[in-house]
Amino acid sequence: MREAVVVASSRTGLAKSFRGSFNLTRPDDMAAHCIKDVLRKTPQLDPAEVEEVIMGTGFPEGPQGFNVGRNVALMAGLPVTVPGGTVSRFCSSGLNAVMVAAHMVQAEGYDVVIGGGLESITMMQNDFNKKNLFNPYFKDHHSAIYMPMGITAPTSGRARNLPIPKSPDLFRQAIAELILGGPVPALRSGRLRGASATWETC
Repeated sequence: MREAVVVASSRTGLAKSFRGSFNLTRPDDMAAHCIKDVLRKTPQLDPAEVEEVIMGTGFPEGPQGFNVGRNVALMAGLPVTVPGGTVSRFCSSGLNAVMVAAHMVQAEGYDVVIGGGLESITMMQNDFNKKNLFNPYFKDHHSAIYMPMGITAPTSGRARNLPIPKSPDLFRQAIAELILGGPVPALRSGRLRGASATWETC
Protein backbone atom coordinates (compact mmCIF):
# COMPACT_ATOMS: atom_id res chain seq x y z
CA MET A 1 0.00 0.00 0.00
CA ARG A 2 1.25 3.49 -0.84
CA GLU A 3 2.03 5.97 1.92
CA ALA A 4 -0.13 9.09 2.19
CA VAL A 5 1.52 12.23 3.56
CA VAL A 6 0.19 15.65 4.54
CA VAL A 7 2.18 18.17 2.51
CA ALA A 8 0.48 21.35 3.76
CA SER A 9 -2.40 22.30 6.02
CA SER A 10 -4.41 25.40 6.83
CA ARG A 11 -7.31 26.39 9.04
CA THR A 12 -9.18 29.49 10.03
CA GLY A 13 -9.30 30.80 13.54
CA LEU A 14 -12.06 29.69 15.86
CA ALA A 15 -14.63 32.22 17.04
CA LYS A 16 -17.69 32.25 19.30
CA SER A 17 -20.94 31.11 17.75
CA PHE A 18 -23.57 33.81 17.14
CA ARG A 19 -21.43 36.68 18.51
CA GLY A 20 -17.89 35.99 17.28
CA SER A 21 -15.83 37.55 14.53
CA PHE A 22 -16.97 34.97 11.93
CA ASN A 23 -20.69 34.99 12.69
CA LEU A 24 -21.49 36.60 9.32
CA THR A 25 -18.86 34.66 7.35
CA ARG A 26 -20.06 31.81 5.18
CA PRO A 27 -18.43 28.43 5.87
CA ASP A 28 -17.82 27.79 2.18
CA ASP A 29 -15.95 31.10 1.91
CA MET A 30 -13.75 30.13 4.87
CA ALA A 31 -13.03 26.68 3.41
CA ALA A 32 -12.14 28.18 0.02
CA HIS A 33 -9.78 30.61 1.80
CA CYS A 34 -8.01 27.65 3.44
CA ILE A 35 -7.62 25.81 0.13
CA LYS A 36 -6.13 28.94 -1.41
CA ASP A 37 -3.71 29.09 1.53
CA VAL A 38 -2.70 25.43 1.04
CA LEU A 39 -2.02 26.15 -2.63
CA ARG A 40 0.05 29.19 -1.63
CA LYS A 41 2.15 26.97 0.65
CA THR A 42 2.84 24.53 -2.20
CA PRO A 43 3.90 26.77 -5.12
CA GLN A 44 5.51 23.82 -6.93
CA LEU A 45 2.07 22.19 -7.27
CA ASP A 46 0.10 22.99 -10.41
CA PRO A 47 -3.54 23.41 -9.26
CA ALA A 48 -4.60 21.28 -12.23
CA GLU A 49 -2.76 18.36 -10.58
CA VAL A 50 -5.28 18.30 -7.70
CA GLU A 51 -7.37 15.23 -8.45
CA GLU A 52 -10.13 15.60 -5.85
CA VAL A 53 -11.37 17.88 -3.07
CA ILE A 54 -13.23 16.12 -0.26
CA MET A 55 -14.93 18.28 2.38
CA GLY A 56 -16.80 17.14 5.45
CA THR A 57 -19.72 18.97 7.06
CA GLY A 58 -22.17 17.95 9.75
CA PHE A 59 -25.16 19.64 8.12
CA PRO A 60 -24.73 19.63 4.32
CA GLU A 61 -27.40 22.23 3.60
CA GLY A 62 -27.81 25.99 3.40
CA PRO A 63 -24.47 27.85 3.12
CA GLN A 64 -22.62 24.53 3.43
CA GLY A 65 -25.02 22.60 1.22
CA PHE A 66 -25.32 21.19 -2.27
CA ASN A 67 -21.99 19.52 -3.03
CA VAL A 68 -19.91 21.90 -0.93
CA GLY A 69 -16.67 20.01 -1.68
CA ARG A 70 -17.10 20.84 -5.35
CA ASN A 71 -18.23 24.38 -4.59
CA VAL A 72 -15.18 25.30 -2.50
CA ALA A 73 -12.84 23.76 -5.07
CA LEU A 74 -14.13 26.21 -7.68
CA MET A 75 -14.28 29.11 -5.20
CA ALA A 76 -10.61 28.49 -4.37
CA GLY A 77 -9.71 28.92 -8.02
CA LEU A 78 -9.07 25.29 -8.88
CA PRO A 79 -9.76 24.39 -12.52
CA VAL A 80 -13.26 23.23 -13.42
CA THR A 81 -11.72 19.84 -14.21
CA VAL A 82 -11.06 19.20 -10.49
CA PRO A 83 -13.93 17.18 -8.96
CA GLY A 84 -15.18 17.57 -5.42
CA GLY A 85 -17.20 15.55 -2.97
CA THR A 86 -18.87 15.96 0.41
CA VAL A 87 -19.08 13.60 3.38
CA SER A 88 -21.20 13.98 6.50
CA ARG A 89 -20.47 12.23 9.75
CA PHE A 90 -21.59 14.98 12.09
CA CYS A 91 -18.79 16.03 14.45
CA SER A 92 -16.15 13.89 12.73
CA SER A 93 -17.03 14.96 9.19
CA GLY A 94 -13.80 16.89 8.56
CA LEU A 95 -11.68 14.08 10.00
CA ASN A 96 -13.59 11.55 7.91
CA ALA A 97 -12.95 13.66 4.78
CA VAL A 98 -9.20 13.65 5.50
CA MET A 99 -9.33 9.86 5.97
CA VAL A 100 -11.15 9.49 2.64
CA ALA A 101 -8.49 11.67 1.00
CA ALA A 102 -5.69 9.53 2.48
CA HIS A 103 -7.43 6.34 1.35
CA MET A 104 -7.65 7.71 -2.19
CA VAL A 105 -3.87 8.12 -2.21
CA GLN A 106 -3.11 4.86 -0.43
CA ALA A 107 -5.45 2.52 -2.28
CA GLU A 108 -6.99 4.22 -5.29
CA GLY A 109 -3.97 5.61 -7.15
CA TYR A 110 -4.52 9.33 -6.57
CA ASP A 111 -1.47 11.56 -6.16
CA VAL A 112 -2.95 14.86 -4.92
CA VAL A 113 -6.13 15.12 -2.88
CA ILE A 114 -7.33 17.95 -0.64
CA GLY A 115 -9.36 16.93 2.39
CA GLY A 116 -10.89 19.11 5.11
CA GLY A 117 -13.99 20.22 6.92
CA LEU A 118 -16.26 23.22 7.35
CA GLU A 119 -19.10 24.15 9.64
CA SER A 120 -20.90 27.27 10.81
CA ILE A 121 -22.83 26.74 14.02
CA THR A 122 -24.10 30.31 13.71
CA MET A 123 -25.58 29.85 10.26
CA MET A 124 -26.90 26.31 10.75
CA GLN A 125 -27.82 25.43 14.34
CA ASN A 126 -31.11 27.31 14.45
CA ASP A 127 -31.90 27.39 10.74
CA PHE A 128 -31.48 23.86 9.37
CA ASN A 129 -34.50 22.09 7.88
CA LYS A 130 -36.49 20.46 10.71
CA LYS A 131 -39.47 19.27 8.66
CA ASN A 132 -39.95 15.51 9.20
CA LEU A 133 -36.59 15.52 10.98
CA PHE A 134 -37.12 12.77 13.56
CA ASN A 135 -38.12 9.32 12.40
CA PRO A 136 -40.80 7.87 14.73
CA TYR A 137 -38.99 4.51 14.70
CA PHE A 138 -36.30 5.94 16.97
CA LYS A 139 -38.77 6.92 19.67
CA ASP A 140 -38.90 3.27 20.76
CA HIS A 141 -35.68 1.92 19.21
CA HIS A 142 -32.16 3.28 19.64
CA SER A 143 -33.53 6.46 21.21
CA ALA A 144 -30.04 7.90 21.80
CA ILE A 145 -29.50 8.24 18.03
CA TYR A 146 -30.50 11.93 18.14
CA MET A 147 -28.47 12.76 21.28
CA PRO A 148 -26.49 15.99 20.68
CA MET A 149 -22.71 16.05 21.13
CA GLY A 150 -22.83 18.16 24.29
CA ILE A 151 -24.69 15.34 26.02
CA THR A 152 -22.88 12.45 24.31
CA ALA A 153 -19.45 13.16 25.81
CA PRO A 154 -20.41 13.18 29.51
CA THR A 155 -22.84 10.29 28.99
CA SER A 156 -20.09 8.19 27.39
CA GLY A 157 -17.67 9.22 30.14
CA ARG A 158 -20.04 8.14 32.89
CA ALA A 159 -20.69 4.81 31.14
CA ARG A 160 -16.92 4.18 31.22
CA ASN A 161 -16.45 5.48 34.78
CA LEU A 162 -14.28 8.36 33.58
CA PRO A 163 -14.05 11.52 35.69
CA ILE A 164 -15.91 14.44 34.11
CA PRO A 165 -13.92 17.69 34.59
CA LYS A 166 -15.96 20.58 36.00
CA SER A 167 -14.31 23.39 34.03
CA PRO A 168 -13.11 23.91 30.43
CA ASP A 169 -9.51 24.32 31.61
CA LEU A 170 -9.61 21.01 33.47
CA PHE A 171 -11.24 19.40 30.45
CA ARG A 172 -8.49 20.65 28.12
CA GLN A 173 -5.88 19.47 30.62
CA ALA A 174 -7.47 16.00 30.77
CA ILE A 175 -7.58 15.73 26.98
CA ALA A 176 -3.95 16.84 26.68
CA GLU A 177 -2.90 14.23 29.24
CA LEU A 178 -4.76 11.51 27.33
CA ILE A 179 -3.13 12.56 24.04
CA LEU A 180 0.38 13.06 25.39
CA GLY A 181 0.35 10.20 27.86
CA GLY A 182 1.04 12.16 31.03
CA PRO A 183 0.67 15.45 32.89
CA VAL A 184 1.20 18.66 30.94
CA PRO A 185 2.69 21.65 32.81
CA ALA A 186 0.50 24.26 31.08
CA LEU A 187 -1.66 24.86 28.05
CA ARG A 188 -1.26 27.81 25.74
CA SER A 189 -3.29 28.96 22.78
CA GLY A 190 -1.95 27.31 19.66
CA ARG A 191 0.63 25.18 21.47
CA LEU A 192 0.86 22.47 24.09
CA ARG A 193 3.85 23.42 26.21
CA GLY A 194 6.23 20.47 26.47
CA ALA A 195 4.91 18.89 23.28
CA SER A 196 6.35 19.04 19.78
CA ALA A 197 2.95 19.58 18.10
CA THR A 198 2.01 23.10 17.07
CA TRP A 199 -0.59 24.49 14.69
CA GLU A 200 -1.27 27.72 12.92
CA THR A 201 -4.24 29.59 11.59
CA CYS A 202 -4.43 31.42 8.27
